[in-house]
Amino acid sequence: IYYKNEVVHDGPMNEENLAFILFRDGVYHLEFHQSIALWEITAEDLEHLRNMLVEEEEWERIEYVLYILLFILQQQTQPDDFSEVMTFLHQELQAAMREHKYQSVYNTFQILRKNIAAQKTKDHWSIPLLKDFFSSVSTKTFLNVMQDDWDIIAKCGPEELTYLKRALIMLDAQAIEILGPMLLKTTSNQTIKILMVVIGLLAEREFEHLDKLLSSSSPELLKMLIHVIGFMKNKASFQWLPGLLRHESSDVRKETLKAIYRRNPEMIGELNLLMDDPDEDVQHLFLKYAGQHRDVRTERLLLDYLKKQHIRVGNKQFLSRVYMSLGKCGSDESLPFLKKDLFFLPGFGILRSKKSIRRQAAEYALKEINTEKAKSMLSRK
Repeated sequence: IYYKNEVVHDGPMNEENLAFILFRDGVYHLEFHQSIALWEITAEDLEHLRNMLVEEEEWERIEYVLYILLFILQQQTQPDDFSEVMTFLHQELQAAMREHKYQSVYNTFQILRKNIAAQKTKDHWSIPLLKDFFSSVSTKTFLNVMQDDWDIIAKCGPEELTYLKRALIMLDAQAIEILGPMLLKTTSNQTIKILMVVIGLLAEREFEHLDKLLSSSSPELLKMLIHVIGFMKNKASFQWLPGLLRHESSDVRKETLKAIYRRNPEMIGELNLLMDDPDEDVQHLFLKYAGQHRDVRTERLLLDYLKKQHIRVGNKQFLSRVYMSLGKCGSDESLPFLKKDLFFLPGFGILRSKKSIRRQAAEYALKEINTEKAKSMLSRK
C-alpha cells in the first residue's frame, strides 16, 4: 500500500480477508492522490493507520478492513462505485458492533461525518449517499445486533463503552425508536446511563422520534424516558410533562414531577392537582418541592388549599406537612390565616390549646417564615 509514493504496507494477505479480495481486483497498489480525494486524510487518520501497520501481529480483521475501506472510498469518483464500497462498509461496521469494536466504529463514523460537514457548501454528489448511509445505520436492521447483547456489552471496559456512546451519538435521531426500548434490556447502571445520554442528545436535535416513543411506551419505559426529558433543554420535550401528571401510574406521575421541578422549579405553584393525588408519595414529593424556596404562587396555592380543608383524624398528618411547606415558601401574606390557627379568640389574644394540631402547625409555619411580624406573633403566645 502506497501513500504519497511511500510504502506503508507490504506483505501477504489472508485470501479470506475482504481487503485482499479488493486488492486482488485492482487496488493492491492503491496510491492516494490528494487531487482526486473526496476528503482530506488527516494526520490523525494517517497516524492511526501507521500504528496498525507497525503492530501487524495485533491486527484485528474488522479494524483493518474498516480503514482500508475508508481509504478506498476516498478515491471513488462515481456514485455507483461509491455506493458499492459503502455497502461493504455497512456490513463490516455491523460486524464491528457485534464484536464490540466500538472505537473502530466511532472512528469510521467520525470520518464520514466530517466529510458531510466539509462538503456541505459544495453540494457534492456524495452527500446524499453519506446521509443515506447514516440513515441506514440508525435503523433496527443495523442496531439489532445490540438487542440481546447488553449483558455482554456491560462487561466491556470503560474506554470501549465511551466509544460506544460517542458512536451512537453520531446516529440520526430515528435511532431513538430502537435504542429507547433497549433501556429495558440492560440492568447495568453504566449502560442505562449511556443509552439515556444518547437518547437525550439525539432528541435535542430532533424531538419527533422521542415524541413517538413516549406515545407508545409501557409505564416502566415511560418512567425512564421522562427521566431523560428532565435533563433536556428544548421546549417540545417540556411540553409533554404536565399531561403526564394525570397518568394512571403513580411512578410515572412521580418521575414527571421530578422532571418538572428539575427543569422549572417555579412551575410548582401551578400544580394544584397534586394536592389531591391518590398516591401519598406523590403528595409528599410535591410538598417537599413546594417548600424548597420562597414563592408567591406556591404560597397562595397552599393557602387556598388549607382554607378549604378541615383537620380531621384521617388527614391530620398530611395537613401538617402542608403547613410545614407553607412556612418554608411563605411570607407575611400568610400571617392573617395563621393567626386564626394560632389563636382561639384572636381579638382577645386567647391561644388555642397546646395540644391543638392547628396551633402546633401554625407555630411551625411562623417559625419558618421568620419575618419580624411572624416573630412578633409568636412572642404573644
